[in-house]
Amino acid sequence: MNVHIPDCYSVDDLLIFGDITHGVICQGIEVSIPDQSNVEGEVLGTLESDLRTFLANLQEGERLQVQFYKNADYQRELERFQKITEKGAMCRFSRRQRTERYERYAERVAVGRLIQSNLRFYISSKIRAAKFNKGGLSKRAHYERTVSAYKQSFDQRIQIGDQLLKSYGGAMKALKP
Repeated sequence: MNVHIPDCYSVDDLLIFGDITHGVICQGIEVSIPDQSNVEGEVLGTLESDLRTFLANLQEGERLQVQFYKNADYQRELERFQKITEKGAMCRFSRRQRTERYERYAERVAVGRLIQSNLRFYISSKIRAAKFNKGGLSKRAHYERTVSAYKQSFDQRIQIGDQLLKSYGGAMKALKP
């Protein structure tokens, strides 16, 4: 059993575990999908199909980790909302509505009834880089080319996922470590 914590490096929003020549490279992806609880079954079926299309883009030897968690910490967003309400130029009706909404949501946060679901994907791949040849590129250029190739591959898949989710009001974007 492996009991040590692996070394991890962050390069261009990617996580690299172990050695750059034969370690593992990983991209975190934030997935946002609006609440689908009142959506027709046909739309949910299409969403599932689109997510399957995204997952079908995983290449041989890659792994996907799915992280789903709930978070009830809306305090920062509520404070920002309230500051805009207090300082913003708006009519009396809008200010009253926003203040009422702030108070209602703050009450829900206080009792733990306002919850946000979060979904993240982490795609990891074993690095398959050519060995460094002393007669060619510099070592740094060789490693930059390796990371760039993986970054481009991950970015293309994030773009595909983002396009698939746009019609549902969702999005995919790379996580920044």
